[in-house]
Amino acid sequence: MARTNKVKFLVDLSPNTQLTHQVLSSYTSLFYKDFAIGSMFHSGDRKNKFSINAIEGSEFEKYLNQKIGATVKSDSETYKVAWLDLSKDADFEKLEEIAVELPKFENTGLRKLYEQH
Repeated sequence: MARTNKVKFLVDLSPNTQLTHQVLSSYTSLFYKDFAIGSMFHSGDRKNKFSINAIEGSEFEKYLNQKIGATVKSDSETYKVAWLDLSKDADFEKLEEIAVELPKFENTGLRKLYEQH
């Protein structure tokens, strides 16, 4: 699966039929309905790293802290992110589990597309 885009693979595999993805030159983004879930980077220091977006102080951020560990401020410092390394099977499995749970957090911490927090 070395050349497979893991975000696309997740979208194809997941029982959550509301997931979509968009491949850009430097990253692939994952969406659930009109929520920006996160991005996997294709190169550099963040290659194969997936950042999951959460609104600071939300139920979704608490869930990510329990599931993955500490969340940190995003590069823009407008929301929080948790990091997974998708080159590791255990981290990919966590992302699979999170994708199934997303509907629970629609009103409690998922970041809408183009919305600032």
